Amino acid sequence: MLLVFLTLIIFIIACIVTLRIEIDIQKLSLSNIKKIDKDKFTLKIRFYIFNYLKIVQIKLNNKKIKKILNNKKIDIKKIANKLPKNKKQDLKLLQALRVKKLYLKLEIGTIDIMITTFLIPIISTILSVLLIKSANRKNCYYKITPLYTDENIYNIDLNCIISIKIIHIISIMLKNINKGADKHERTSNRRSYAYSNE
Repeated sequence: MLLVFLTLIIFIIACIVTLRIEIDIQKLSLSNIKKIDKDKFTLKIRFYIFNYLKIVQIKLNNKKIKKILNNKKIDIKKIANKLPKNKKQDLKLLQALRVKKLYLKLEIGTIDIMITTFLIPIISTILSVLLIKSANRKNCYYKITPLYTDENIYNIDLNCIISIKIIHIISIMLKNINKGADKHERTSNRRSYAYSNE
């Protein structure tokens, strides 16, 4: 009985450690300069254990996503506000992502020519960070075109498959919690020291 229990615990731990989320975005188009067909957009979220064994898949389209966002029981803003806001942790999370496939065509312009000029290398740098550890760079293509106009415009076409292991998310969250606890402890120590001097 004990052996069965230990085996079950080891199996559960192995599943958590190897759990991987794969996000498949197909035919995502966003634009404020031309009409787009939003019905073609699909989002698939797949869960794998032991890297290759698929256990579940969730398929969403534009209508289903709108229903989720409009659901009053799910407050997206509250969830977003509760997420840790740390640039270093965001960068680590970005680096933990694996891009399996990418097709991106981005056209962007702002009222300010200088802002448009600076935006292009920033977006390119973010994409480069994502593609550093890409499984297959042959399946990755992107083109960013600046549009120099007197208005804010954008046109995006995106197909991509990205994945991340749950263990990386847990690790980043734990580090963030520990840093928060350390800061709180230091603040408490400083206050105690200040009171002792009075």
